[in-house]
Amino acid sequence: MEELRNLTNREFYSILSKPDNEFEDFIIKLNILPKKTQICVCGGKMNLRQRGTRGVTYRCTSKNCRKERGRKKNSFFEGSNLCYKDIFELSYLWSHNQASMENVTRCLRKSDGSEPSTKTVVDWKNFFRDICKIYFDKHPIVIGGPGIEVQIDETVVTKRKYHRGRMPATEWWFFGGIEPSSGRAFMLPVQARNRDTLFPLIRRHIAPGSIISSDGWAAYATLGELPEGYVHKTVIHSENFVDPVTGTHTQSIESVWQKFKERHKHEYGTARTLMEQYMIEFLWRREFKEDPFYHLWNQICQKYNFNNNEEDE
Repeated sequence: MEELRNLTNREFYSILSKPDNEFEDFIIKLNILPKKTQICVCGGKMNLRQRGTRGVTYRCTSKNCRKERGRKKNSFFEGSNLCYKDIFELSYLWSHNQASMENVTRCLRKSDGSEPSTKTVVDWKNFFRDICKIYFDKHPIVIGGPGIEVQIDETVVTKRKYHRGRMPATEWWFFGGIEPSSGRAFMLPVQARNRDTLFPLIRRHIAPGSIISSDGWAAYATLGELPEGYVHKTVIHSENFVDPVTGTHTQSIESVWQKFKERHKHEYGTARTLMEQYMIEFLWRREFKEDPFYHLWNQICQKYNFNNNEEDE
């Protein structure tokens, strides 16, 4: 997977320009596609063969078996009619935040004028977000630590019905925190903003001993009494945006909320599931902003790893 680390555009498109058989060998080496020969459950050897409309399949060479299975079965590519190169390029565009429908169509359009459908592109974007979610499910974000500041806050995202100002709004509340020194952040949808809802989230995502800065929301009043030993500082926004004595403020987390809200109305509509997908993508891009393409495929490989470098038993 190191071959994908810190690729320039030129290096990426050099890989993509390989002949199809060489490109397939390349992604086999990355362990994201099984080798061209496999061992059947019967112990026999399975070779690849073209099966017309069924595409490429493995076929057992044992006369008493002849078992067959799809080339892409159990891989990240399973079920897709896009070729490996198209998926690879789409993932590159998505990871670098260049996957508008217009740009994807331009980049993936074939010489005969054919291009991926909007549904196909949307589906693949969702597959990439699924990888982000799987990663965070296994590796929850924890920020702060002894003596390290974390700012926390809640925000509401609204969408007016039919885009009309006085129609009833759909609302989603989110709670989050940021470590200003590193820029790492967490964010979660919440149904309520009371102590019973927020304190378990704080204890799960903020390390013991952290200095927590918040506004004067009543639910935070006993934050400093938790066994994690948090140091709690507040700023009363009805009086000051920055506390004149302690310098406490929540401007960093408020900046996160502003960036989070910038694009949701244009890309993700009003469905709660789409808002939560965007939240996950937003956090993932912050966490892996230095080399998103490498991290995307590294995480894909963690879920779909064929260990092609191991010898067959």
